[in-house]
Amino acid sequence: MKLAVPVVLATFQVIAGISRSLEFFNVVFFAVVFSTLIQGATFEPLARRMGVTTRQPALPHPDAP
Repeated sequence: MKLAVPVVLATFQVIAGISRSLEFFNVVFFAVVFSTLIQGATFEPLARRMGVTTRQPALPHPDAP
């Protein structure tokens, strides 16, 4: 949800018709998407390297008694 805020705020400029706002929106959108992809791709490997993960599932398997 936090990453959606910059996109929403950039959208307000486009709606208001501010000059070069579409260019600004494109930069913000790209930065948000890029940031999300980098964070998503590096989160688990970094946590594993730091030793803060486990192989056990967080929730028990539904078939378990």
